Amino acid sequence: MGKTDVDLIIDIGKTYIKFFIFKKNGFLLKKKIFQNNFLLKKTNYSEINHQKLIYLIKKEIKLFSEKYILKSILPITHGSVSFLLDKQNKVIRSISDESYFGKKFENHFKKKIKNSKNTFTPSLDYAHNLYKSLLFVKKNEKKIFRKVKKLLLYPNFISYKLSGKLASDQSYFANHSFLWNFKKNDLSNFANSLGIKKILPPFTHKKKKIGELFNKNKIDVFSGKHDSSCCYFYHKKNFKKNFILLSTGTWIIIYNKDGKLNSSKINKDTHFASSIDKERLAVARYPGGHEFDYLNKNIKEHSKINLRIIKKIVANKDIVKPSFYRGGAFQKQKGKIILKNRINRNNKEYMYHLNMLYISSIVFYTINILSKITKPIIIDGVFARNKFFVSMLSCLVKSKKVFTSKDENGVAKGGFLIMNNSFKFNDSYNEIKKNFELEKLMTEYYRTWKKNLKFN
Repeated sequence: MGKTDVDLIIDIGKTYIKFFIFKKNGFLLKKKIFQNNFLLKKTNYSEINHQKLIYLIKKEIKLFSEKYILKSILPITHGSVSFLLDKQNKVIRSISDESYFGKKFENHFKKKIKNSKNTFTPSLDYAHNLYKSLLFVKKNEKKIFRKVKKLLLYPNFISYKLSGKLASDQSYFANHSFLWNFKKNDLSNFANSLGIKKILPPFTHKKKKIGELFNKNKIDVFSGKHDSSCCYFYHKKNFKKNFILLSTGTWIIIYNKDGKLNSSKINKDTHFASSIDKERLAVARYPGGHEFDYLNKNIKEHSKINLRIIKKIVANKDIVKPSFYRGGAFQKQKGKIILKNRINRNNKEYMYHLNMLYISSIVFYTINILSKITKPIIIDGVFARNKFFVSMLSCLVKSKKVFTSKDENGVAKGGFLIMNNSFKFNDSYNEIKKNFELEKLMTEYYRTWKKNLKFN
């Protein structure tokens, strides 16, 4: 029996590195997961340990090649990581988005972006703004910055190390970076002040392969892409109708093509982004996975909603105030759990219900920052399998349908569709049924929760 023709998606997330092997009929044949511990902490910042990362990737490609016939490879990564290369294309800096540059530089950065126009980007913690990390090198490592001849974005660096070809991805570059002018649809003044035009390779078309693996024929390498943008691309191709997407995981990223932004909304962790198809999308962010893990640290997940417990929570007017992690609409606030009877804190089932009421409510609130909910909602990723979250959110949405994706691999499937643009997935979506009694309770809880958003 001959080997099977397959495509490989390499998805580098904050927590895990995932390798997806797809058959040419779209069937997910294999999924291999590694812990993402490729971070080097320096004195002033953190770097990606790219030598070890590339070694892992090449080792896995070799193993896959022994078992399958690899046809195409596409790398996908999380945002705001860049690689600075010298004239020999040697990496001289690879600053992670988890870098912290100190209070003095943070103040300098905030002064720089104070009069930002048309970038529609919030000032984020650490190096989650790409402009921040590049500005740090220019200001504090002048000799290093003068040596920079190429700027490679994270997914494009992986593509380069596999193919030897240089490229850039607009959906990654324009993602809360301050480097893209959404009014002119071009580089921003901040990007021009860094001389980005001279060092950034051209943006590639989404379907274009950029080279071949290690100069070997018949194994195509595609230009790397941004993770949540791939997820949106998949559902746009598959769902057909207009929708609001929740790409869920460590962060819950909300995409709404019709969303509107202003300075007040941007302060609540929203921004414009460029899709894989180079459309302008309104985006809101909430660190859902982080807060879920924090609140439920010693609490197991429950599979069945107990309406009696929710009635008790509503009657007690118990609430959870945001927030417990950096980011989201209330990032400047400090989270607090308010209970009428402290004894309930020791009731893990009670607390799990309360925590999920909070997470569902803050996600509903965040969706509404972008616009009123006039389209169906699709939930992709790990929260799609949490019955509490999908049921509670669906009851809050009320008039519009809420769907979960059949599986949680929308990011990888988006990458597959980029390499196989004419392919059509036949996956269905599961519509979340609304419970009338739960809907009444959710409405009452949300009303109480929203009244208490402001801190004394």
